Amino acid sequence: MTLQDFIQFFTNQLQNIGRKSQQRAINKFIAILNDLEQREMTSVEKQAIVNELFKLELGPDFDVPKKGYNGKLSKFTHFLKQRFNLVCQGFYTNMGLIFGMIMGNSAGIIFGSVINPEMGIAIGLSIGTGIGMAIGVAIGAFKDREAQSKGHVMQVK
Repeated sequence: MTLQDFIQFFTNQLQNIGRKSQQRAINKFIAILNDLEQREMTSVEKQAIVNELFKLELGPDFDVPKKGYNGKLSKFTHFLKQRFNLVCQGFYTNMGLIFGMIMGNSAGIIFGSVINPEMGIAIGLSIGTGIGMAIGVAIGAFKDREAQSKGHVMQVK
């Protein structure tokens, strides 16, 4: 099988699935595979992607997953990140947002309790979260631009 065969398979599956979350996951599979099909890749790299799809038990030879496609999509995008260093648009911005919230909360609690032990934690949490998110998004956006310039970003949201 080729990537084009998998695109056709997912397009056919899209017509048979009723749940919106599953349709979104299938649409994302289709978009990722279309992006991979347009990239200049060797036949060995494309075969590695096809093999990974078979490992995930996707394709016409397998039944529709009982738990759906979301978990398999997550594993597939993780594979693409590890093997080919490819990420979806906004990947680093989302990671920066999460990291910024965690670090901002921690820093806010520490600074807030040092400044004012009674009300400092509440004030520190709100200020720390906001500042942490802003810094995290800025760093993530920088990393996204860097990955885009290296050609490591798939045109999929």
